[in-house]
Parts: sequence; C-alpha cells; structure tokens
Amino acid sequence: MIKPLSVFFLLILILPITMAAQADSANNAEETEAAKKARQTMLTLMREPTEAEQESMELLAKWSQQLTNYLLNHEQPYAQAIGLNQTHTTLHATTDQDEARLITIRQNYADHINRLVKNKSLNIETFQLLQPLCFKKELDGYCDRQALLDKQMKQYPADLSVYTKPLEIAINEQNDELIKNLLRVMSGTHQMTHVDYLLPEFIDLIKDYIKTNPIPPKALLRERNDLIATTDFSEKDRKLIDDKLPETQVYIMLIGMQMALPIPSLKPVKDVCQNNPQFSAECLYIANMMTQHGNSIISKALGHIINIAVYELNDQQDMLAASQGNHDRFKNYVECLSKSYSSNNDFVADFFDKDYSQMWFAAEDELTRLNKIAAYLYNKRQAEGADNLKDPTTCQVQ
Repeated sequence: MIKPLSVFFLLILILPITMAAQADSANNAEETEAAKKARQTMLTLMREPTEAEQESMELLAKWSQQLTNYLLNHEQPYAQAIGLNQTHTTLHATTDQDEARLITIRQNYADHINRLVKNKSLNIETFQLLQPLCFKKELDGYCDRQALLDKQMKQYPADLSVYTKPLEIAINEQNDELIKNLLRVMSGTHQMTHVDYLLPEFIDLIKDYIKTNPIPPKALLRERNDLIATTDFSEKDRKLIDDKLPETQVYIMLIGMQMALPIPSLKPVKDVCQNNPQFSAECLYIANMMTQHGNSIISKALGHIINIAVYELNDQQDMLAASQGNHDRFKNYVECLSKSYSSNNDFVADFFDKDYSQMWFAAEDELTRLNKIAAYLYNKRQAEGADNLKDPTTCQVQ
C-alpha cells in the first residue's frame, strides 16, 4: 500500500514525464519511452517496504491523522472542509465493518457538513468542497442537500457554477420547466468559479501547524528512499535531501490536497445545450461565460465545446467554423504551455526550489499560473546555460 504522502510524491514525479509525452504526442517513440519511465517509477514506489520503512510509514500515517484531526476541528470552515475531503473514504463499506458503526460514521460526517452549511459567511471555495461530498451516494438520506444548494444559490446568485448541480438534478428528473428556468438564470450570471487552488490563508495555516508540529525525521525514511530510487540525485544531492526533505514535504502535502480538490460536473450543461436548439441563446451566453470568465482550463475548454455544439445544432456554418478555430487555438496554446514547462522542468534541480513550489499554489486563473510557471522554468534553465529550451513566449495567445 502506498502511504498518503508518497502517492502525491508519485504524481509530482511522473507528471512532467507524462505531460511531456502528451505535449508531443506526434513523437510516438518519445511517448512510449515516457510511458515506460512512468510505469517503472510507479512500480518502484509501490515496492514492498523494509521493516524500517514500514515503521516510518506508520509514523507518518499517525502524524498525518493528527493533522487531519486538527483540520476537522479548526475554527476555519474551509479547513474543516479540506479535512472532510481528506477523510471521505471512511464512508465506504467494508466486508468486515459493523453496520451500526458505518451508519454512525456516515451520520456524523453528514452532520458535520450540515453544520458548516449553516455558517452565515461560507465562501464559495468551501461550498465547492462540500457539495460533491454531500452528494456522495453513501450519504443518501444523511446530508441535507437541498439546504446546501439553496444556500449557495442565495449567497452567490451571480456565479454560474452554483447552478450546475441543480441543472444536473433537473435533467435526471426530466423536469423541463426547471431546466428552462435554470438556464434562464444561468444566462444572467456574470462570473464562473472553479476552485482548483488552495486558499492562501489555508496554506499559511498548514505551514504554521508544521512549524509547531514538525514531521518526525524518522517518518520520512521511505520518502527519502523513494526519492533516491526514482531520480538522478548525486551523492552531493543526497545530503541536500536529508537537510531539505522535511521542508519540501510540506509542499508535497499541499500539492496532494490541491490535486484532491473536486472537479466540477459540467457535462450536464454540455448535454442539454447540444440537444436542445430552443435553448441556443442561453447556451451561447453560458459558453461565453465559460471561455471569457472561467478561471480553469476545463471550464474554458467546455465553453468552446458548447459553442461548437450549438452552432452545429443550428447549422450555422460560418459561426461553427469560427468556433472551431477558437477551440483549436485554445487547445494549441494549452498544449504549447504544457510542453514548455514540462520539457524545461529539471526534477532534481527544481525539487527543492521553494519559489517554484509556491507558484503552483497561486490563487489565480489556471492559465495565468501555468504561464508564470513556464516562464520561470524557461528563465531558470536559460540562466543555467541549458540548450534546446521551449520558450513559452512563442506559444500563440488564445
């Protein structure tokens, strides 16, 4: 079993490898080599632990549980929501679990969500964490879903994102009148939030906690061995691992929490728009909101797809061609940026770079964040005298 922090280390380690292959998918040999490297890395990280490593894993798991308990009991609602997001697997039934105990776990978990929803100043970032948790099938009959939906629509009526789940429900229930009303309301919104970043105050909270509750050095033995077994750290670098690993582990933990943030369910919007010409005007407005005001790649991409679907549905060939061109330019821009920062990344040189690590947590538009990361790595490699770099400024702006 991979312990909690190592799974995030795995993702961080193989992400540049896999993205490099995806960004240059025309080069089948490179893609195959990248896939082989990623697979070998995964096998190495999943190896059976030694006795000493097992002890370190258990110690790290204990420390991680203490942090989770701290978050669940923190006064900050967002911190509690992150804690809930870290523990939702406890809701799953196991073959040897007592039924009464499982009911208690699910009820307590749902009660925690219900209490948070009653908070009068809940931010949209916390709502976006709580909503998918509340709608987990294990919490059917436990979580007050309607209260959550009503509250977020009341507090954030101008944000398109708060209406996507009610729309999904209306589609599943085949409630045509409600679908019509929701699309009308959505076509009057003027912002689109997809929270794919951790709040800055939460990051500070984690850093402060670790200052007073440091990870025991013995708990990082497996992490250290994983790093050495899967990278090209020199003997000189290995001394650096011992000195810097505890600090770096903070960022590994944070990136794990960030990658665990829920992905919004936007497919129902696409489905209703590509099959119902009577909603074309509303859908084109929604698509424009996503492409122009969406703060994530996925929301912008779906906006382009909806545009194409609507114009195709209405046989508007000129607008269809223009929309396809916009989509292709957006796609090429994202792929170009991805290739730049993945190919210019030097894992060994960048692993302990605090400035680089912190850039991934900027609370800003995802493309803006990736552009800054790509520029930082390009400039860093250029200063080191590296050759064959991918300059992100050559990426055609969408």
